[in-house]
Amino acid sequence: MANNKLMKYETGEILIKENDMSRKMFIIKKGKVRVYKTYFDRKVTLAVLGAGEIFGELSFFDAEPRSASVEAVTPLEVVVFDGNEAKSEIEKLPGWVTSVFKSVFYRFRELDNKITVLQSMHDFQKNTQSRDTPSQTIYVELLRLNKLFEIVFKDLDWQTHSHVNYKQLYKKMEELSGKNYLNLRVYFRVLGEHNMLKTQGSGEDVTAEIFFERLNQMNDYLNSEIDKGRFLILSHTSVAFLRALIGWVDSRGKSIKRPPVMLDGFSYDHIPLYKEALVELSKNGIFDQKESNLLITSEELHDHYIYQSIVKAFDHTIMHID
Repeated sequence: MANNKLMKYETGEILIKENDMSRKMFIIKKGKVRVYKTYFDRKVTLAVLGAGEIFGELSFFDAEPRSASVEAVTPLEVVVFDGNEAKSEIEKLPGWVTSVFKSVFYRFRELDNKITVLQSMHDFQKNTQSRDTPSQTIYVELLRLNKLFEIVFKDLDWQTHSHVNYKQLYKKMEELSGKNYLNLRVYFRVLGEHNMLKTQGSGEDVTAEIFFERLNQMNDYLNSEIDKGRFLILSHTSVAFLRALIGWVDSRGKSIKRPPVMLDGFSYDHIPLYKEALVELSKNGIFDQKESNLLITSEELHDHYIYQSIVKAFDHTIMHID
């Protein structure tokens, strides 16, 4: 292709700015770049690219505004192609370019998926209160990680979507999620504890299996709380109270489908700080303290217990992002 140029950049230099109208495409000869999206004044990493990889290809072909920014993370050498100059020559490209196009189009889909994740987070935030709270942060970031987790998992195992190498999965999540409000090790641990992620094997051969249906059920719960603007995070005492409620209901073989239901014989005075739990659960429409009525279905009771246990795991692990 005519008019390509070899360019050099220093660490930290910006090659592409989000929303710019430039049409240049880059092939990395030496060094690495970071592709990132600005998300509520934070830089969220979408990918780290190295020698031989291409970026800037979307605007090169369709002349649309840049969907993400790119900066050099090491001293960098790139070959630059100008889309405005190359338009008339595209049809003359040799056959080997077909393989490059396949790579390009795959990257289109991959990048679009990640941008969709970020855009959905923006939509969720618009429905929240004007002032961010730790509970909002936990809900929104947990949902973002869940969506990114699914994308990364399917990317690593695009044929069966069943088993992947655990270390590769963790490394990819660490690389693409950028700096997180939530501790990534805790995230992986709670997925395992609640049977959404299963590992097997040992050493370098540990594999991971994800249960998408269970992960999507958690997403439904998080979405519901976000839509309500409630962002519920119960106290440990209330979560323990829910566990006792589940035990009592299950022991009697009951399935509560039409609440409210009076829980005759349910004893809770053995639960530490149960009075505080009663106040909190009553306030949130789960339990009627005065009438000893359960105000939700059995399914909702189990959901609150499971997913409150999960969000509670992050209540004291929020990490600061500059």
